[in-house]
Amino acid sequence: MSSFDASGFPAPPDLTPYHSKLHDQYLAAGRFGDVFKCLYSCGSPVDVKEVAVKALRFKFNLKLTVKEGDRSAKKFRRELEIWKLLDHRNIVPFLGIADGSGMRGSMSLMSLWMPNDTIQNFLTKHDCHLVIDSN
Repeated sequence: MSSFDASGFPAPPDLTPYHSKLHDQYLAAGRFGDVFKCLYSCGSPVDVKEVAVKALRFKFNLKLTVKEGDRSAKKFRRELEIWKLLDHRNIVPFLGIADGSGMRGSMSLMSLWMPNDTIQNFLTKHDCHLVIDSN
């Protein structure tokens, strides 16, 4: 059962105890965070998955901030809930949040690891162009 907070959306799953970093150095970086390749397991050694853990570069802890009624935390929680509900073969699924992967006092976002790199690098490597179909 999910717990709800002031944002009105269920708390994302806290997967902190179920992941471990494969490297101390991040493997990719974005505007707001660094991406680490990690392993995710819910206890069964057979069910281990490679995951991407994006450690935010700014202090942000969803669990604390939402309790204080911060509007940005509510908006962020809403975005995570929408991401969690999306189900499409071209959208990486959101798995949950984790602590301890990046800056102290901040959280990380966890999704499945995509072995073909980022979409930008994939398109460049294969000399492809992204076309948006309006149909």
